[in-house]
Amino acid sequence: NITVLDSINTSSSTKSGGNIFVNAIGGALLTQQQAIPLPPQIDFNSDGFGPGNKAGNITLMSKSGLFLNGKITANGTGGAHGGVIVLRTSSNVDVCDCGPGGVTATALGGGNGGSVSISGKSLALNGLTPVFASVDVSSDQAAAGAVYVSSSDSVNTMVVGCNTCNGFAGKVLADGITGGRINLATASGFELRPGFVVSANGTTGAGGVAQILGVPGQTLNAQIDGTLNATNGALSSGVVGFNSYMEGGVNITGTTGSVSAGQTVALGNLDPATGLPINPLVFPASSNFQFGSIKANVGGNLIGNMISVGRLPPALPTESTATTRIAPPVLSFVAPSLLPNTTIIPIDQTPES
Repeated sequence: NITVLDSINTSSSTKSGGNIFVNAIGGALLTQQQAIPLPPQIDFNSDGFGPGNKAGNITLMSKSGLFLNGKITANGTGGAHGGVIVLRTSSNVDVCDCGPGGVTATALGGGNGGSVSISGKSLALNGLTPVFASVDVSSDQAAAGAVYVSSSDSVNTMVVGCNTCNGFAGKVLADGITGGRINLATASGFELRPGFVVSANGTTGAGGVAQILGVPGQTLNAQIDGTLNATNGALSSGVVGFNSYMEGGVNITGTTGSVSAGQTVALGNLDPATGLPINPLVFPASSNFQFGSIKANVGGNLIGNMISVGRLPPALPTESTATTRIAPPVLSFVAPSLLPNTTIIPIDQTPES
């Protein structure tokens, strides 16, 4: 094991921050002794300052878990860009910050937001309230950055808004003039609790992409009682995706939540790189939607500008059927039972007025 006993600070008030790299190849990376009820806060800070500069990168890796008590920040101010933060382990990730801070790669004064990548089995980014962000890559005057989080815990649901769950105690944000990207990959479903936010919004620029990714071939269950957004000021762009890949279903529930996207809420077989559906069908916005194994009911709150459903890709012709057009397989989908007057249109067209 590697135990860090004091904060590591490579930040600069005049130029780019320095990089931080710690790798516990054979054990765990610790900043706390778990037998101590209130361990001291130990931070990792690589902030940078000034136009053309950036925050340093922070990479914390281990074989047997990350157990960290403090803030992890790679923020840019005065026009500097945010840095890159990577937290990676094959075991659990536990980051406890009992005040504002969290894991952030933000930018203030003209720089772009950085990126945060977290992967492990069970995740616990806790100690925060809805006022603060557990993860933030926002920019106040430029483009937001990207958040990539992956949990391989197949038992405990990934939750935004819980101090003791697999997930985040605070918000997950990628907001900017141009919205950023949020990918939350879960092996056991997703829950967004009341009062909490996952947001990839733009203002005068394009909206971003906020995507919940499940396990290929399985139903992605998501309970949305908070706010899940990816839009912009003109309500014209931004994608929220629930990605169950090929042959997987989607089941979205909730009573107090809202899901909104400037372009589309995409469900089913999506391109992980864009959040957009593969071989799509498009439907009007609805708060109570069903198309085969794709279901969404969030208690009467509007879902999206429109809903697009990704299906299996079209089958390719073989030598024996080269002259015959083969219809794409459709996962045993049935007509939308809750939208009897729906007109199905290609995703790259709009209805004639």
